[in-house]
Amino acid sequence: MATEFSDSAYVEYTWNEQTYTQSGDYEQTLQTIQGCDSVVTLHLTIMESPITGMEEMKEGRVSVYPNPASHILYIQGEGIQAIDVYAASGQLMEQLPAVDMLDVQQWSNGVYILRIKLNDQYIYREVLKQ
Repeated sequence: MATEFSDSAYVEYTWNEQTYTQSGDYEQTLQTIQGCDSVVTLHLTIMESPITGMEEMKEGRVSVYPNPASHILYIQGEGIQAIDVYAASGQLMEQLPAVDMLDVQQWSNGVYILRIKLNDQYIYREVLKQ
C-alpha cells in the first residue's frame, strides 16, 4: 500500500521522530495493523524563515526577553498594536491584542516566531521556548 502527502514548514519538519531541514521527497515504510508494509511519501517544502533577510525597523524598538524563555516572555515597545505567534512549522498558534507579556509555560519546547504589528508595519522576532 502506498500513500503520498505534501506539507511545508519553516526551518525544519519532524515526521515520525525524523527531522528534515531541506525540501524534497521523503519515504518511510510503516507497518499496518495487519502487519503489511505501507510506503508513505512526503513531498516537503522547507521555506525560509520570515525573519531571514528582514530588516529591523528604524523607527521604534521592540524588546522581547528573556530569550530563551520557559515561563513568561516580556514584550516591550511603543506603538505595538497586535502580536501573532507562529510555530516554526508556520502554523499560527495565537493572535493577540497588544500585550506586554506572554505565558509560554504551555508551549512545547522549540522555536517560535512573533509577528508584531507596530505602527501599522510588521516586525518579526524569533524566540526559543525551553
